[in-house]
Amino acid sequence: MNRTISREYAFKFLYFYFDKKDGHSEEISELIKNFNTTINDPDSGSKLDTFGPNYNYAISIVELALEHKKDIEEKLNAGLDNWKLEKLDRIDMAALFVGISEMMYVKNCPSPKIIIDEIISLAKKFGSAKSSSFVNGILDKIAKTEGKIK
Repeated sequence: MNRTISREYAFKFLYFYFDKKDGHSEEISELIKNFNTTINDPDSGSKLDTFGPNYNYAISIVELALEHKKDIEEKLNAGLDNWKLEKLDRIDMAALFVGISEMMYVKNCPSPKIIIDEIISLAKKFGSAKSSSFVNGILDKIAKTEGKIK
């Protein structure tokens, strides 16, 4: 399993979800089905194997993110200084949701520092010039507040 691929898939799905959630009442399973027809494996460019371990890990992150959405939003609100959650860029929001979900709710997850580093990479790859430092600051603050890192 390649968790980097899984995180990118989860990130892209959550970006898609935050785009579709306003004005759309599709169930999550329907969103996943629709999204699966558009997503490619970041390494090979081919369709992502929807029965493989990368896909399964990604979907578990997505499901945890949506299951704990209110709690994640509370953690984000506490971590945002002079900023409102609804003003966050969707790319930054998706990256933060993946990072927080994996750090807080995935059993036997890797080191929070590894997760944060990989989420920063996603923010650099897809976000604005300031996204990576913004995402790093928020994830680091939440990880410290939650006792995940010292």
